[in-house]
Amino acid sequence: MQQLAPLISLGYWLNLYPPPLVPAVFTVLGIVLSVLFLAGVAAKVWGYRSRKNPPLHRILSRVGRAAITVALVGGAFYFFTYEQLYLLSARFWWILIVIGAVVWKAFIFRDFLSRYPADVRAREARIAKDKYLPR
Repeated sequence: MQQLAPLISLGYWLNLYPPPLVPAVFTVLGIVLSVLFLAGVAAKVWGYRSRKNPPLHRILSRVGRAAITVALVGGAFYFFTYEQLYLLSARFWWILIVIGAVVWKAFIFRDFLSRYPADVRAREARIAKDKYLPR
């Protein structure tokens, strides 16, 4: 528990000259960013393959775009942390990345809850109507 004590102090998060990360934390951070990037690519591919279902395509495309963007920005700060650039490797950037990602995903989730059911009903109605139209 003593090792987690610095995590609750403002001096740790707002220090412009941060000490290097512990190698285990650095490795785990790299793995998390890699998995986030791969999940974003998978969501984009799945969204591309579901083009015939526009509501699903839109949601998956937005989720994939958000995940890839957060992973790339996080990867840039991961590199800055590795190179120990003082201002750019500050810990508060990681807090801003996490807050930004959570807010972005919340907007996507809110849009999903509000628009997706109506879009699915409209798509089903259009498919039912198109069944009787000549091609």
